[in-house]
Amino acid sequence: MTKTKEFIVKVIRIEQTDAEKLAADNAWLSDEIILYGNTALDNVTWDLSLPAVGPNGSTISWSSTNSDVIMTDETVIRPSYTLGDQSITLTAVISNGASATKTFIIIEKAAEPTDDEILNLDAEWLTIEKILNGNTAYNNTDKIKICFDSTDIQFGEEFNRRCSGKKTGRLRQQLRGQTRIP
Repeated sequence: MTKTKEFIVKVIRIEQTDAEKLAADNAWLSDEIILYGNTALDNVTWDLSLPAVGPNGSTISWSSTNSDVIMTDETVIRPSYTLGDQSITLTAVISNGASATKTFIIIEKAAEPTDDEILNLDAEWLTIEKILNGNTAYNNTDKIKICFDSTDIQFGEEFNRRCSGKKTGRLRQQLRGQTRIP
C-alpha cells in the first residue's frame, strides 16, 4: 500500500548579497551592451550605451581618456578626418557595497573629410614640383600639361594652355592662404 500526500511549498528566493549583485552586473556589462548599434569596439561611429545602473542595482560610473571624442553622457563626437581614428579607453567603475573596474578600448573612427579638409589636402598635394612636371625653372614651361575633364572649372587666376589637342581649360588659383606661383 502506498499513500501520497501533497504539500504546497513556497520557495523564497534568498536575496543576493552586494558581492553577488556586483559580480552579476560586472559579468552583464559587456561589449554588446555598450556598442548600441555600432559593429565593434574598433569601429565606433556613433553614440554608445553607457548604463548608469546594472540590472542587479549596482551603480556604474564612467570615465574616458578623451572626453572630447567620447563623453560620459554616451555622446560620441567623431574626430575630424585630419585627426584620424582615435583610440580611447573607457573605464566603468561598478559599485554595490564594494566596487569593480572594467575597461573597454574603443577605436573611434574619423569622420569623412569636410570640404575644407579636402581643399587643404589637395592644396598640400599640389606643389610647384607637380606643376613643373620635371622642369627646373619657371621660365621653362613648354612641357607643362595640366588637364581637366570637368566642364565647370571655377578657380582664380586665368591659365590657358592646350592639352594634347583637347579643349583649352581655364585654371584660377583659389586656394586660400597658399603661396601663389610667380
